Amino acid sequence: MAQPAAVRPKKSHVPSRRLTGADSSRRGFLVDFGFSATWWAGRDFVRYTVKAVSLGASQEQSARIRGVAILDRLVAEGNVSPSLYDEVLMHAQRTQSTAEEAILQLGLMSEAELLKYIATLYRTRFVGSDRLAKAAVDPQLLKKVPRKLAKRLTAFPILYDKRSRTLSVVAADVTDDDVRQQMQFATGARDVKVYVAREAAIRAAIAKHYDQDHRAFDRGKSERLANRSPFPVGARFSRRRMGS
Repeated sequence: MAQPAAVRPKKSHVPSRRLTGADSSRRGFLVDFGFSATWWAGRDFVRYTVKAVSLGASQEQSARIRGVAILDRLVAEGNVSPSLYDEVLMHAQRTQSTAEEAILQLGLMSEAELLKYIATLYRTRFVGSDRLAKAAVDPQLLKKVPRKLAKRLTAFPILYDKRSRTLSVVAADVTDDDVRQQMQFATGARDVKVYVAREAAIRAAIAKHYDQDHRAFDRGKSERLANRSPFPVGARFSRRRMGS
């Protein structure tokens, strides 16, 4: 069967959205959005180009926000609106959290949706906050992983299989090689499996099991509600097929 003839790409451009005056001082970022859509053999491919220039914060401070790569992918694939890009970055900076945590606190995606997305992307599994809160962890395992190490890596050990010498941990950043390497060194494990979990849930698990703070997860929920943005935020960006 002959391949359909390619149709010459059509491009459209959305004017740059610039924050000025009180708005720019509140959010702290100047963001330009470039949008191009291509109609190709009956399917639409959408690409977004997002450029963020810091106004109220230094470039060094902006670079310290983790999870921006995931945010970029979510915007490019239409899961998060390009118009909310700067809102996510500023919220992450204000709460000193990752971009992923900011996405959740702003209500742009549910926890299950975001964790499943990240787990699928990196071919691993995810552990939800409720499940992590109920997890029973061997005290001997906690002795092998110092609290300081767990806090610095934002990672938490959940299971150790003595027979296979396999350690299972949850981490906020499953791409961080230090998590696997340093957890392996600390425990003497032969293999380390890294699953993704919410940053706030990992911090709560560390507080619960290392500091004996049994209300850490409940307190975390209250703090996340307090950190929600006071500005109305659209949940998703709906892409339309060209010509519809």
